[in-house]
Amino acid sequence: MALCLMVMVSCQNEQDLVTGKDISYTESDFVDNEIIDPSANKNGVRHSNMKVVIRKVNNAENTYRLVLKVDSVSVDIDGDGVEEMLALGDSATVQAGLSVANPVNPDDALLVFNSTSLSFRKQNENGYYVFVSDAFVSDLDFDYELVGIQYQINPRWTHIAISHKISGSGQYFILPGGRSIEQDPKVARVKIKGPRGGESSSAIFNTIRVTTFDDPTGQLDKVLFKAVVIGINNTKEETKVPLEALLTPVGEGRALGVTIWANDDCVGYIDPKTNEWNCEDVLLRPYTSFAVLLDGASYISIETNGGGGKKVPLCGDGSSISISGGSLQTVDICDF
Repeated sequence: MALCLMVMVSCQNEQDLVTGKDISYTESDFVDNEIIDPSANKNGVRHSNMKVVIRKVNNAENTYRLVLKVDSVSVDIDGDGVEEMLALGDSATVQAGLSVANPVNPDDALLVFNSTSLSFRKQNENGYYVFVSDAFVSDLDFDYELVGIQYQINPRWTHIAISHKISGSGQYFILPGGRSIEQDPKVARVKIKGPRGGESSSAIFNTIRVTTFDDPTGQLDKVLFKAVVIGINNTKEETKVPLEALLTPVGEGRALGVTIWANDDCVGYIDPKTNEWNCEDVLLRPYTSFAVLLDGASYISIETNGGGGKKVPLCGDGSSISISGGSLQTVDICDF
């Protein structure tokens, strides 16, 4: 069981927020936003056709509702090991929990609320049904965030004698309201985890995670993380050390044109004298402290299979940052 950190969450006064009509959405908002491991069989890992949106509650600070559109579930009715998608019954119910997912390491998931914390009400919106949660409070920014949904669905079938409850989970990419999907690959988010002390040989970087979007045709085939690190030794002299890592896909949502990229090896550098690759702990061993240069010195490079590409600089309030250990932290990017 992953140890999760609880993000501030609370239900709102039911007298004030009871119907879920304090948010807006349309059927077109419910795109196929599930993110699947590129090595997995997509049809074999889905337990439902669930689609997910998160909407801010009108005139309420940091207050949201989770809205689930799910019409059918995958179930083995006959016990022969073959599952089929069946529509939910009219009185179906849903329980669900929300977390901020990490496809690289599930132990880093941040729990927003568990599957028994909030109630979900079934609502009819212009001929389609959705399940809308109680309002909850969170200081997270869900735009371009990958979230995890842990759910249990009771289909409440009347034409099937056996009672079934379907439990499942999935990871879903949350698009900002109103954003269209086009073929113009961009970087949405960069997250970095620092060293874990004695648990890792990494001096600065442990996990790099980059989210790209607007690539529905899958043209991106190379994503590089490049950083310039200032190393300071005992004589207080500063030395600039360039580092890089080739990132690989760890989750994708082709209908959205979204891919999550991460490093599966150390961040390092090819020594021009020996033409050998060294991990950062070898290169930075002579130094006692480090800082990562921003404002253009460090960047994400994305390249398409057609030869096009762009550099997306990492930014910050100052000229450099220190990467803390223990949890993923978001690093600002200069522009899209």
